[in-house]
Amino acid sequence: MSYTNSLAGIGLGSVLSVNTSVTTTPTWTPVGELNKLAFTGRQAGTADVTNFQSLAREFKSTLISSGNLDITGNRIGGDAGQVAMEAAFVGLATKSFKLQLVISGTQTTTGDSFVFLAIVEKLNYSVEVDKAVSLDASLKISGILTETAGS
Repeated sequence: MSYTNSLAGIGLGSVLSVNTSVTTTPTWTPVGELNKLAFTGRQAGTADVTNFQSLAREFKSTLISSGNLDITGNRIGGDAGQVAMEAAFVGLATKSFKLQLVISGTQTTTGDSFVFLAIVEKLNYSVEVDKAVSLDASLKISGILTETAGS
């Protein structure tokens, strides 16, 4: 089969949502006007298990650190998702988040999604005279990042 076109997707249309429900059924509230999301710092811990019989250093995986989701966007006053993030930050609360990607590759119905628990570790705003007021945040992921493949 010959190569015809890339199946890579773009981020346009992706949505980050925060669970604003107080029940067991999630209420996914979109965080408005974000323009960059980046998972950073994901890695597996390791233990050195080298011993007297080893021919070279040996390692075993230990615990996964799911890292952070770094976020930038436009600050929108009254946006329900941004208000929920601010409340989680000042309340020191762990919240559920969902990142829904757009359809890409051979998907036809839904794109991949990621669901995770996180602490709003950083939430800052930048105000300049000739620029849009911006938001800069970081979610510290607690536990495993769960990916669901789109279809």
